[in-house]
Amino acid sequence: MNHELYMKRCLELAAKGAENTLPNPMVGCVIVYKDSIVAEGYHQEYGGPHAEVNAINNLTDRSILPHCTVYVNLEPCSHFGKTPPCADMLLLLGVQKIVIAAKDPHALVAGNGIKKLEDAGVEVIVGVCSDEAMALNKVFYQVHQHHKPYITLKWAQTQDGFIGKHNSDSDFSEKKIITGKMAHRFAHQLRATCDAIVIGSNTARNDNPSLTTRLWPGINPLRVVVSKTLELPTDLNIFNQDAPTVIFTQQLPDENIYQVPIYAIDFTKNISSQIVEKLYSEHQIQHILVEGGSKLIETFYNEQNYHEIFQMINKNKFYISGVEAPHIKEAFKLVNEWDDDQLYQYIKK
Repeated sequence: MNHELYMKRCLELAAKGAENTLPNPMVGCVIVYKDSIVAEGYHQEYGGPHAEVNAINNLTDRSILPHCTVYVNLEPCSHFGKTPPCADMLLLLGVQKIVIAAKDPHALVAGNGIKKLEDAGVEVIVGVCSDEAMALNKVFYQVHQHHKPYITLKWAQTQDGFIGKHNSDSDFSEKKIITGKMAHRFAHQLRATCDAIVIGSNTARNDNPSLTTRLWPGINPLRVVVSKTLELPTDLNIFNQDAPTVIFTQQLPDENIYQVPIYAIDFTKNISSQIVEKLYSEHQIQHILVEGGSKLIETFYNEQNYHEIFQMINKNKFYISGVEAPHIKEAFKLVNEWDDDQLYQYIKK
């Protein structure tokens, strides 16, 4: 039996839950009988049934389960959370063989699901497509192994290295948008996989972004603005009701005119670490997307608070002058192209 083939299908299914599962991992499940897939499912949303449950619910004849092989990209849970333990359910239904891509790093599982199955006499195979499985759930592994959020840096730039024009330039308004529709949709898809977006005060004032996932299905993340002097107009889009917002500043104001949480940090020390720690401890944020501007992205980069970087370049746009793109000295890899736009990625080792 081609274990890798069926596990890759698990990973495809799991990825379908990318925008809706946080803080849970993405999990897919495939049930194989006589070398044919007879049922499959995936974890569709946080708090909903797990992948194994959905796959079994899609199985027409449960009596064949003892003769099936169950494939899952993450170790079945062994504890009661929002749903009962999947390991117990599989045992109750008489499953005799299960193939698992990777162990669950969650402290309440961490091999216990595998042990429970093995102790009951189930044949368990672990490690099929493990690298791919861990990469898919990189955020989940980062949080549960290191107790810190996963951090992505992202920006769009012209071919000659500018992320925008200065607001004093005559062509500032007409040159706000650098990339095309598909690249723009990718940016919103990326937002949908995160639970916090961080920008600086210049980006908030000059671009007035909404920081929502309006071009892609998903939950709007927490909006985070870093403003040392707290000079932010109250009518900015980040203060509308589309999503919650928090502010990081140097000194708490006497009066909070923004009606959102404001945190004071020391701008003479490691800025990014203070932001990350507060977002993790106070808001349980697991995946942070830093969108701009250049100075803030460079701060996270120089302070080594990041895990991956996405750089989008419109190869046919040239601004000659303007706001320079972040200075990042890493070997980026081209991972996608849409019309004039190229998407590059760097994953920190």
